[in-house]
Amino acid sequence: MTWNRGIHKWKWVALFLAPSLIGLTIFILYPILSSFWLAFQEWNLLSPPPYPQKTSSQLKAHHYSA
Repeated sequence: MTWNRGIHKWKWVALFLAPSLIGLTIFILYPILSSFWLAFQEWNLLSPPPYPQKTSSQLKAHHYSA
């Protein structure tokens, strides 16, 4: 019986902690992880990204030229 009460208690704890954990993830963890990823890229944020940006017309021309 006490085991079921413990599970029921943790469901309420998780319910009340979920909004703060979602906010923590969105506003703190995601920017930290994305800046960590960006630190290892060869992009100085002043020039265009190193990968080519192709428009849909360029992609269609490449598809039909082969």
